[in-house]
Amino acid sequence: MIHLGQYLRRVQPPTPPHNIIKKSDNEFSIELALAGFKKEDVEVVLKEDRLTVSGDNSSKENEKETVLYKGVASRSFNKTFYLAETIEVSDAVFKDGMVIINLKQNIPENKKPKIIPLK
Repeated sequence: MIHLGQYLRRVQPPTPPHNIIKKSDNEFSIELALAGFKKEDVEVVLKEDRLTVSGDNSSKENEKETVLYKGVASRSFNKTFYLAETIEVSDAVFKDGMVIINLKQNIPENKKPKIIPLK
């Protein structure tokens, strides 16, 4: 059994909210809820072991409107996930205000546990 905590080593503060989902023994996804963001406001970058999702929708303010209540923030964010060397990013999708990043664990044969038969 694979424990995701050993593969996603450290996650920064909880804004924006996110889920980490185990799809199978070797597949995971990270979902980030990005209300008020558009696809072009968001960037996903993998550099070495750092997967960084950043976005900025603060310039979208409409000065002609008077907002009576603001429940959806206009802001920028930068969230970094540190991945183990056996985790690869399969793809990233922006859909319905969510960024979904699919991950796959690829453990080399020489790193997999090996059963030693008893004689």
